[in-house]
Amino acid sequence: MHVQQIPFAGRAKSGFTLIELLVVIAVMSVLMALMLPAVQQVRESARRTQCKNNLHQLGVALHSFAADRQRFPPGADYKNSWNHAWTTRILPFLDQNALYNSYQWDQAWDDVTSNGSDESNAHLATTKLASFLCPSSTRIASGATDYSGCYGTSLTGLNPGYNFEDGWEAGLLVPINANTERPRTKGVAFGEITDGTSVTFLVVECTGERPPIPLWANGASNCLPIETGINAMTDDSDESDLTSIYSFHVGGGHALFGDGRVSFLSDSTDLQVLGALATRAGGEPVQGGF
Repeated sequence: MHVQQIPFAGRAKSGFTLIELLVVIAVMSVLMALMLPAVQQVRESARRTQCKNNLHQLGVALHSFAADRQRFPPGADYKNSWNHAWTTRILPFLDQNALYNSYQWDQAWDDVTSNGSDESNAHLATTKLASFLCPSSTRIASGATDYSGCYGTSLTGLNPGYNFEDGWEAGLLVPINANTERPRTKGVAFGEITDGTSVTFLVVECTGERPPIPLWANGASNCLPIETGINAMTDDSDESDLTSIYSFHVGGGHALFGDGRVSFLSDSTDLQVLGALATRAGGEPVQGGF
Protein backbone atom coordinates (compact mmCIF):
# COMPACT_ATOMS: atom_id res chain seq x y z
CA MET A 1 0.00 0.00 0.00
CA HIS A 2 1.30 3.42 -0.89
CA VAL A 3 1.14 5.94 1.93
CA GLN A 4 1.40 9.57 0.95
CA GLN A 5 3.79 11.56 3.15
CA ILE A 6 2.57 14.95 4.27
CA PRO A 7 5.29 17.60 4.70
CA PHE A 8 5.75 18.77 8.35
CA ALA A 9 5.23 22.51 8.44
CA GLY A 10 5.67 23.14 12.17
CA ARG A 11 9.33 22.20 12.53
CA ALA A 12 10.92 23.84 15.64
CA LYS A 13 13.34 26.74 15.22
CA SER A 14 16.98 26.17 16.17
CA GLY A 15 18.98 28.90 18.03
CA PHE A 16 18.29 32.62 18.41
CA THR A 17 17.43 35.10 15.77
CA LEU A 18 19.79 38.03 15.30
CA ILE A 19 17.35 40.40 16.98
CA GLU A 20 16.98 38.14 20.00
CA LEU A 21 20.76 37.82 20.32
CA LEU A 22 21.17 41.60 20.18
CA VAL A 23 18.54 42.04 22.90
CA VAL A 24 20.30 39.54 25.16
CA ILE A 25 23.65 41.28 24.65
CA ALA A 26 22.07 44.66 25.40
CA VAL A 27 20.47 43.37 28.59
CA MET A 28 23.73 41.80 29.75
CA SER A 29 25.62 45.05 29.03
CA VAL A 30 23.17 47.01 31.14
CA LEU A 31 23.45 44.51 33.99
CA MET A 32 27.26 44.61 33.84
CA ALA A 33 27.20 48.41 33.89
CA LEU A 34 24.98 48.34 36.96
CA MET A 35 27.07 45.71 38.73
CA LEU A 36 30.56 47.13 38.02
CA PRO A 37 30.41 50.02 40.52
CA ALA A 38 29.17 47.64 43.20
CA VAL A 39 31.98 45.18 42.47
CA GLN A 40 34.56 47.97 42.55
CA GLN A 41 33.12 49.23 45.83
CA VAL A 42 33.38 45.78 47.37
CA ARG A 43 36.98 45.43 46.18
CA GLU A 44 37.94 48.85 47.57
CA SER A 45 36.26 48.00 50.86
CA ALA A 46 38.41 44.87 51.07
CA ARG A 47 41.56 46.86 50.23
CA ARG A 48 40.68 49.48 52.83
CA THR A 49 40.20 46.76 55.44
CA GLN A 50 43.59 45.25 54.56
CA CYS A 51 45.22 48.68 54.83
CA LYS A 52 43.71 49.10 58.29
CA ASN A 53 44.98 45.66 59.28
CA ASN A 54 48.48 46.58 58.07
CA LEU A 55 48.53 49.63 60.31
CA HIS A 56 47.21 47.60 63.22
CA GLN A 57 50.05 45.13 62.67
CA LEU A 58 52.56 47.98 62.69
CA GLY A 59 51.02 49.20 65.93
CA VAL A 60 51.47 45.81 67.55
CA ALA A 61 55.10 45.71 66.40
CA LEU A 62 55.81 49.22 67.71
CA HIS A 63 54.32 48.43 71.09
CA SER A 64 56.23 45.15 71.23
CA PHE A 65 59.43 47.11 70.64
CA ALA A 66 58.46 49.62 73.34
CA ALA A 67 57.31 47.09 75.93
CA ASP A 68 60.74 46.54 77.53
CA ARG A 69 62.15 49.96 76.73
CA GLN A 70 59.16 52.09 77.83
CA ARG A 71 59.71 54.29 74.80
CA PHE A 72 58.95 54.18 71.09
CA PRO A 73 61.79 53.78 68.59
CA PRO A 74 63.15 56.97 67.03
CA GLY A 75 61.51 57.76 63.73
CA ALA A 76 64.93 58.31 62.16
CA ASP A 77 68.50 58.34 63.37
CA TYR A 78 70.35 61.08 61.51
CA LYS A 79 73.75 60.29 63.02
CA ASN A 80 76.40 60.49 60.29
CA SER A 81 73.51 60.88 57.84
CA TRP A 82 72.91 57.14 58.10
CA ASN A 83 69.14 57.69 58.40
CA HIS A 84 68.26 54.40 60.09
CA ALA A 85 64.47 54.07 60.22
CA TRP A 86 61.86 53.10 62.79
CA THR A 87 60.62 50.45 60.37
CA THR A 88 63.97 48.64 60.43
CA ARG A 89 63.94 48.50 64.22
CA ILE A 90 60.59 46.69 64.35
CA LEU A 91 61.44 44.06 61.71
CA PRO A 92 61.82 41.26 64.32
CA PHE A 93 58.22 41.92 65.42
CA LEU A 94 57.02 41.54 61.83
CA ASP A 95 58.53 38.05 61.43
CA GLN A 96 61.51 39.50 59.54
CA ASN A 97 64.33 38.32 61.81
CA ALA A 98 66.60 37.28 58.95
CA LEU A 99 66.29 40.68 57.32
CA TYR A 100 66.94 42.45 60.62
CA ASN A 101 69.98 40.31 61.45
CA SER A 102 71.52 41.02 58.05
CA TYR A 103 71.18 44.78 58.43
CA GLN A 104 74.36 46.69 59.31
CA TRP A 105 73.74 49.43 61.85
CA ASP A 106 77.28 50.80 61.57
CA GLN A 107 76.62 51.87 57.97
CA ALA A 108 74.10 54.06 56.20
CA TRP A 109 70.73 52.60 55.29
CA ASP A 110 71.70 52.59 51.61
CA ASP A 111 75.36 51.59 51.94
CA VAL A 112 76.46 49.15 49.23
CA THR A 113 79.20 47.47 51.29
CA SER A 114 78.61 43.73 51.63
CA ASN A 115 78.01 42.31 55.10
CA GLY A 116 79.98 39.13 54.30
CA SER A 117 76.96 37.28 52.95
CA ASP A 118 76.88 39.09 49.62
CA GLU A 119 74.21 41.41 51.01
CA SER A 120 74.36 45.11 51.70
CA ASN A 121 71.98 47.55 53.35
CA ALA A 122 71.18 48.96 49.92
CA HIS A 123 70.22 45.50 48.69
CA LEU A 124 68.20 44.64 51.79
CA ALA A 125 66.31 47.92 51.48
CA THR A 126 64.81 46.81 48.15
CA THR A 127 62.93 43.96 49.84
CA LYS A 128 59.21 44.18 49.24
CA LEU A 129 57.32 43.90 52.53
CA ALA A 130 53.54 43.56 52.35
CA SER A 131 53.10 45.03 55.83
CA PHE A 132 54.33 48.39 54.53
CA LEU A 133 52.11 48.51 51.43
CA CYS A 134 48.51 49.67 51.09
CA PRO A 135 46.60 47.45 48.59
CA SER A 136 45.03 50.56 47.04
CA SER A 137 48.40 52.14 46.30
CA THR A 138 49.89 52.07 42.82
CA ARG A 139 53.52 52.20 43.93
CA ILE A 140 55.82 49.65 42.35
CA ALA A 141 59.22 50.94 43.52
CA SER A 142 61.38 48.33 45.25
CA GLY A 143 61.32 48.78 49.01
CA ALA A 144 58.52 51.34 48.94
CA THR A 145 56.28 52.06 51.92
CA ASP A 146 52.84 53.63 52.14
CA TYR A 147 53.05 54.37 55.86
CA SER A 148 55.05 57.13 57.54
CA GLY A 149 55.80 57.84 61.15
CA CYS A 150 54.51 61.16 62.46
CA TYR A 151 57.18 63.30 64.13
CA GLY A 152 55.14 66.41 64.86
CA THR A 153 53.76 69.63 63.39
CA SER A 154 54.06 73.41 63.36
CA LEU A 155 50.31 73.90 62.90
CA THR A 156 49.89 74.53 66.63
CA GLY A 157 52.37 77.40 66.63
CA LEU A 158 55.55 75.47 67.38
CA ASN A 159 58.75 76.32 65.55
CA PRO A 160 59.23 74.10 62.45
CA GLY A 161 62.56 72.52 63.39
CA TYR A 162 64.29 69.48 64.87
CA ASN A 163 65.62 71.04 68.07
CA PHE A 164 64.32 69.73 71.37
CA GLU A 165 60.82 71.19 71.92
CA ASP A 166 60.50 72.28 68.27
CA GLY A 167 57.47 71.29 66.24
CA TRP A 168 59.15 68.53 64.28
CA GLU A 169 60.08 66.59 67.38
CA ALA A 170 56.70 67.10 69.08
CA GLY A 171 55.22 63.81 67.83
CA LEU A 172 55.79 60.16 68.73
CA LEU A 173 58.24 58.86 66.10
CA VAL A 174 60.80 61.65 66.28
CA PRO A 175 64.21 62.03 64.64
CA ILE A 176 67.30 61.74 66.83
CA ASN A 177 70.87 62.99 66.41
CA ALA A 178 69.79 65.68 63.97
CA ASN A 179 72.37 68.28 62.99
CA THR A 180 70.90 70.99 65.24
CA GLU A 181 71.89 72.88 68.38
CA ARG A 182 69.73 70.81 70.74
CA PRO A 183 68.92 67.49 69.09
CA ARG A 184 67.09 64.63 70.74
CA THR A 185 69.17 61.54 71.39
CA LYS A 186 66.45 59.01 72.28
CA GLY A 187 62.97 58.04 71.17
CA VAL A 188 59.87 59.29 72.96
CA ALA A 189 59.24 57.78 76.40
CA PHE A 190 55.70 56.93 77.49
CA GLY A 191 55.94 59.52 80.26
CA GLU A 192 56.35 62.30 77.67
CA ILE A 193 52.95 61.62 76.11
CA THR A 194 50.87 63.84 78.38
CA ASP A 195 48.14 64.43 75.77
CA GLY A 196 47.36 60.72 75.83
CA THR A 197 48.23 58.00 73.34
CA SER A 198 44.60 57.73 72.18
CA VAL A 199 44.71 61.24 70.67
CA THR A 200 48.24 61.27 69.25
CA PHE A 201 49.28 60.06 65.79
CA LEU A 202 51.88 57.32 65.62
CA VAL A 203 51.86 56.30 61.92
CA VAL A 204 49.79 57.65 59.03
CA GLU A 205 49.13 56.75 55.42
CA CYS A 206 51.40 58.47 52.91
CA THR A 207 50.83 57.01 49.45
CA GLY A 208 51.58 59.87 47.08
CA GLU A 209 53.09 59.00 43.70
CA ARG A 210 55.33 62.05 43.29
CA PRO A 211 59.08 61.45 43.85
CA PRO A 212 60.84 60.99 46.12
CA ILE A 213 59.02 57.75 46.91
CA PRO A 214 59.19 56.96 50.65
CA LEU A 215 61.19 53.78 51.29
CA TRP A 216 60.72 51.66 54.40
CA ALA A 217 64.45 51.56 55.20
CA ASN A 218 65.04 55.29 54.74
CA GLY A 219 64.30 57.23 57.91
CA ALA A 220 64.64 60.49 56.01
CA SER A 221 61.70 59.63 53.77
CA ASN A 222 59.29 57.52 55.84
CA CYS A 223 58.67 60.06 58.61
CA LEU A 224 56.73 63.27 58.14
CA PRO A 225 55.23 66.30 59.86
CA ILE A 226 51.53 67.08 59.64
CA GLU A 227 51.41 70.48 57.94
CA THR A 228 48.54 70.28 55.42
CA GLY A 229 45.07 68.78 55.08
CA ILE A 230 44.31 65.17 54.27
CA ASN A 231 44.62 64.30 50.56
CA ALA A 232 45.32 67.97 49.85
CA MET A 233 47.79 67.53 46.97
CA THR A 234 46.56 69.32 43.84
CA ASP A 235 49.33 68.70 41.28
CA ASP A 236 52.82 67.24 40.87
CA SER A 237 54.49 70.38 42.21
CA ASP A 238 52.46 70.22 45.43
CA GLU A 239 54.29 68.50 48.30
CA SER A 240 51.17 67.98 50.43
CA ASP A 241 51.43 64.22 49.99
CA LEU A 242 54.66 64.36 52.01
CA THR A 243 53.36 66.62 54.78
CA SER A 244 50.12 64.97 55.85
CA ILE A 245 47.90 61.93 55.47
CA TYR A 246 47.56 60.99 51.81
CA SER A 247 45.81 57.89 50.46
CA PHE A 248 44.05 56.39 47.46
CA HIS A 249 40.95 55.68 49.53
CA VAL A 250 37.89 57.76 48.76
CA GLY A 251 37.11 60.43 51.32
CA GLY A 252 40.12 60.30 53.63
CA GLY A 253 42.95 58.16 54.98
CA HIS A 254 43.99 55.98 57.89
CA ALA A 255 45.98 56.89 60.97
CA LEU A 256 47.46 54.66 63.65
CA PHE A 257 47.27 56.23 67.10
CA GLY A 258 49.64 55.77 70.00
CA ASP A 259 47.30 53.36 71.77
CA GLY A 260 47.32 50.99 68.79
CA ARG A 261 43.92 52.04 67.47
CA VAL A 262 43.46 52.68 63.73
CA SER A 263 40.92 55.25 62.51
CA PHE A 264 39.83 56.56 59.13
CA LEU A 265 39.94 60.36 59.06
CA SER A 266 37.89 62.42 56.63
CA ASP A 267 39.37 64.75 54.02
CA SER A 268 37.49 67.57 55.74
CA THR A 269 39.23 67.15 59.10
CA ASP A 270 40.15 70.61 60.41
CA LEU A 271 43.82 71.62 60.28
CA GLN A 272 43.85 72.60 63.95
CA VAL A 273 42.52 69.16 64.87
CA LEU A 274 45.22 67.50 62.75
CA GLY A 275 47.85 69.65 64.44
CA ALA A 276 46.58 68.72 67.89
CA LEU A 277 46.63 65.02 67.00
CA ALA A 278 50.23 65.33 65.78
CA THR A 279 51.62 66.50 69.15
CA ARG A 280 52.16 64.38 72.24
CA ALA A 281 52.20 67.13 74.88
CA GLY A 282 50.66 70.26 73.41
CA GLY A 283 47.65 70.29 75.69
CA GLU A 284 45.33 71.15 72.80
CA PRO A 285 41.69 70.09 73.28
CA VAL A 286 40.58 67.50 70.73
CA GLN A 287 36.90 66.91 70.07
CA GLY A 288 35.43 64.26 67.84
CA GLY A 289 35.43 60.51 67.55
CA PHE A 290 39.02 59.97 66.50
